Amino acid sequence: MANLNGSIGYDGGAGNSVLVTGAGSLWTNSATLMIGFRGNGNSLTVADGGSVSASDLYVGYGNQDGGSSNSLIITNGGTVSAGDSYIGYGEAVTASNNSVLVTGPNSLWTNSGNLVVGSSDTNYPSLIVSDNSLVISNGGTVRNFDGFIG
Repeated sequence: MANLNGSIGYDGGAGNSVLVTGAGSLWTNSATLMIGFRGNGNSLTVADGGSVSASDLYVGYGNQDGGSSNSLIITNGGTVSAGDSYIGYGEAVTASNNSVLVTGPNSLWTNSGNLVVGSSDTNYPSLIVSDNSLVISNGGTVRNFDGFIG
C-alpha cells in the first residue's frame, strides 16, 4: 500500500490496529504516518520481513482529546524507516504512555533525522509529555541522527 499520509486511529479513533507482516509486504507513506492522531490505544506491528516507511512518524500525537497508549512493535526482522520520529508528541499532556518495542534479530528502526521520546509542541513549551517509552531487546536495532529523551 502506498499513500501520502497514513493514520491509525485518526481524530479520536481508538483501539485500531494494523499488521504488516511477511517478506515483500510494504506500507509506504510519502509524508506522515501517525499511530494515534488524537486517538488512544492504536497499534502498528511490523513483523517477519514486513516494511513500513514515512517521512515523519508519530506514535501518539495528542491534544486535549487524546494521543495516549498507542504502540509500534517491530519484530522478527520487520523494518521501519522515517525521517523524524516522535514517541509521544503533545499539544497537551494527553500524549502519554505511548511505546515502541524493537525486538529480535534483524528488526530495525532507522531514522535519518531525529528520534524524540516525549516532546511538546514548540507552541506549548510548558507542557509535560510523560511516560512514553522505547525498548530495544533481543538483537533489535535503532539508528537515528540525534536522539532526545524528554
